Amino acid sequence: PESLSGIKRTRFSVGDASMVGLVTGQATYSDDLGKSLDLTIMDGAGEAGSGMIALFAMSLSMNMEEETESGFSKNTTVNGYRASVKEEKGEDWISSEINTLVSDRYLVTLKGSGLSYKELESVFGNLDLSKMR
Repeated sequence: PESLSGIKRTRFSVGDASMVGLVTGQATYSDDLGKSLDLTIMDGAGEAGSGMIALFAMSLSMNMEEETESGFSKNTTVNGYRASVKEEKGEDWISSEINTLVSDRYLVTLKGSGLSYKELESVFGNLDLSKMR
């Protein structure tokens, strides 16, 4: 999309890494307040892609949760999708990430800089992933 939750897209690319059989799309969004988003979608069709997707799906099936002095990471459900999420923060910065599998084929990664996990979860909720089949 041209914008995510009011943050405008500043760059995008779509490519085919034929050597490994992966097709990816990537978009970067940023605003004047220091917030930025990176959205990456990898198509896991093909031999190499399906292997990567299978490994990621296996990792999502595990119950994992870790908390540190600077943040957390865990497997959970976000908007109906099983996902790996994390948040890290320091004195004057915060970053978060959501990784999920859509239609047992697409690996969707949304990273946020200057956004908490809860803020990123709201952005993720605005993505229309239903068209990915």
